[in-house]
This record gives sequence, C-alpha cells and structure tokens, in this order.
Amino acid sequence: MNGFQNDFFLSITNVESGNLKIENELTQEEIKKIKKIEGIKHINKIYETQGIGIQNYYYPTILNIIAVDIKDLKKDQNFISFTGLEKDELDLKDNEIIIGNVLSHNFNLFENDPLELIITDEIKTLISLENDIKSFKIKSIFKSNYAKINETLIFMNIDYFIKNKILHNSGINYQVKTKNLNPSNKLIEKIKAVNPKIKAKTWNEYNKEFYKILKIERNTMLIILASIFIVIAVNAYYLQKRIIINKNKAILILLAMGLRIKKIKQIFFIHSIIICTVGGLLGLTLGISISLNINEILKIIDNLVNTLINFLNQILALKIDGIKIQIVKNTITPKLFLSDLAFTFCFACFSTMYSSMKATKKIGSQKNIETINGQ
Repeated sequence: MNGFQNDFFLSITNVESGNLKIENELTQEEIKKIKKIEGIKHINKIYETQGIGIQNYYYPTILNIIAVDIKDLKKDQNFISFTGLEKDELDLKDNEIIIGNVLSHNFNLFENDPLELIITDEIKTLISLENDIKSFKIKSIFKSNYAKINETLIFMNIDYFIKNKILHNSGINYQVKTKNLNPSNKLIEKIKAVNPKIKAKTWNEYNKEFYKILKIERNTMLIILASIFIVIAVNAYYLQKRIIINKNKAILILLAMGLRIKKIKQIFFIHSIIICTVGGLLGLTLGISISLNINEILKIIDNLVNTLINFLNQILALKIDGIKIQIVKNTITPKLFLSDLAFTFCFACFSTMYSSMKATKKIGSQKNIETINGQ
C-alpha cells in the first residue's frame, strides 16, 4: 500500500471497521482471553445496520449505523484520537447519536439538534414508512481524516437495539483492533485457539471488492511511476551520451594531457547529481505547493470554466441558464507522506546517476570515442 492507502486504512480501521471482525457471540471469559493475546489493542461489541437520515427539505440520505457498547467505546483510545472526541462526548443515551462533521454541514445540524432517522430494522412496510421515522438527539460531532466516513457514518448506543428487541445476541459482532495494520495469520490462529468456533475475518476479507480496488489503484500507480522513471533514466542516459559526443575532442585532449579517466567520469557523475538534485527539489516543491493549495486551484479552475460557459452562452445566445461547474463538491484534505516523497526522490536520483555511469562506461577508449563520433 502507498502512503495515502495506509493513512486511509488507519482511519477506517480505527473509526469504522477494526482490523478484524469476529462474527460469533463471545462469552465474557472468551473476551478476556482474547484481550490478553499479544498484539490485540482493543475489542468493541458492535451491531451494524443502515438507516435513512431525513432533515427538512434535504434529500433523504442513506447512512451506515454502528451501534456500540458505550463502556467498550470509552476505553478505545484509538477511536478517541482518530475522531477528536472526548470521553464525556461518547456517553450516549438510547435516544442520542454521534454524527460526522460533513453530515452536520450537509443537514445544517449541530450538537443537541434532532435528526429524523428511519432505521431499516424497524421498517415494517413501505406503505407505513412515515410511522417509522424517529427523532434522535445529536450528542456530539466527530471528525475523522476522510470526508466520506464523516458524511455517511453515525454511532448509536447498542442498548437501543437490545431494549427494542431488534438485536439478539446472535446478531452481535466484535470489532478487534490490533497493533499491526495487517493482522498476521499467527494472531488469528491464537484467537481461534480460544474457541475453535470463532470466525475471525480481516478487514480485506469482509471488504473484498473495495480491497481489490485499492490493489488495482496501487498497481496502476506503480506502473505509472515506473514508466516515468524509465523515461527519466533513458533521457538522462542519452543526454549524457550526447554531451560525451559533443565534448569528444575536449575529452581526448584531457586524456592526452594525462588526466585520468576516473576524474572525467567523476565530472559527468557530479553533473548527473546536480541534474537530479535540482530537478527533484523543484519537482517536490511544485508538487507540495499544488497539494497544499489544491482546493484553491480547483476553485480557480471552476471559476474559469464557469466564466467561459457564461461567455459562450452570451456570445452564441444559447439561452442556457443555471449551469455551474464544480469539479469537487467536498473540501479535499491535503496530505503529505514523507516516506513516499523520500522514496520517489531517492529513486529518481539513483536512476539518473546509474544512467550517467552507464553512459560514461566506455570513456577512455580512443576507438570507442571515434566510433561514437561517427569517424
């Protein structure tokens, strides 16, 4: 996984899914034994369902609902740190919910405001759907690193589903958070050793399709990145060769004067270092500047496109009203991954310097220089 995917994976496993999911009912004794296993950080008892959020004139929004045991959640330090919530903000009553900041913005709702919600488990018939609408008080608003989670996810108290006889013990799952981002098979076997009937699935197993998309994205990015480096390396190689051809006579004179071949190769090597360092730093500076100001850049593009549309509309008398282009509706959170930047910079420098070494390999042979020069 690249830096972006790792960062996303950290957020989704600490806020929404966990690294492992246990799909069996566990006894308190089994939970205690699993918690003692090395590599396990925390276990949350959860129930997952969906609902429809309704607010005044806004379009109904399909929401993912995670019902949690509040006692477990208040002990989950990773959840607290990744959502920016305090422990007292997690103390949910049966009629209270926690929503994301994007959903809060979309519905224009804040803490202590009511949210009309239809829980799919409570729908009896589509005809009487209006009778299934219930009002929940917003206890607090969380903010994770990703807008999609903040827009579609809400948290409820699991007691609501138990008291209303919606949920039985057989429907309860357990969200397991581990020290390693990707739990090992050895860790899973230790969990199963507690009870052979335990069904533990990793995040990528119960999100197979989404995980495939991430793998395709990663492989595509690697292919694009490798292609760019190959082009850079080939261009650097032929650039150095062209310089050698152009400086053919100068090189011969220097060799005749007694300058060692090693020194000439060092000159070209230093030249390649200068090229990759200056080019790499300029590329990093430009890339970071664009990343940090991506929202402003997209707004400028939006304004230019809309201005052009309005201009053409007036000039050509198209009589088209109400068209407004918006590339990205939600604010993009810029993220910089130092490890990825360092790897890219180092690999670019390595490929450039290696190309220089290959191009200067045959310097020193009068025959080879004359052959290169076409004599």
